[in-house]
Amino acid sequence: MTVEPAVLAELPLFRPLPLEARAALAALASMEKRPSGFVIFEEGDPPGDVFFVLDGRITLTMGAGAGASSARSLAPAEIVGWSSLLGRPRVARAVVSRAATLVRIPASDVLELCERDPRVGYAVMAQAFEQVADRLVDTRMQLLDLYGKSG
Repeated sequence: MTVEPAVLAELPLFRPLPLEARAALAALASMEKRPSGFVIFEEGDPPGDVFFVLDGRITLTMGAGAGASSARSLAPAEIVGWSSLLGRPRVARAVVSRAATLVRIPASDVLELCERDPRVGYAVMAQAFEQVADRLVDTRMQLLDLYGKSG
């Protein structure tokens, strides 16, 4: 399914971008509907596309088999696969936990647009950094719950 620039305007990562930049990204994007249980990517997979949740829920897990632990549940407007924007392998396994609609964009295309227009690059990276920072805070809280406060 094609993606309209207005759909990207609903996502915090792309909201600050000018219409031309959103249109360029929309032309590269696709929309996918995925059922519960669908594996988007595995931990350790090479970098690839980035995804944005429009509806549904995605669960990130780390570790394999019985030792796997749920790291985070992603809701609408969140980015899935941010490590691809840094050219790094996937840091977790991403699985659809509630049927989802996703926007998929090749990370290399996002990075190319960022290179061509530093204003776009700044806006995209600032928003991506904001989401990653929120996840770090959440992870810290989980660790405090698990191991207690140290003082």
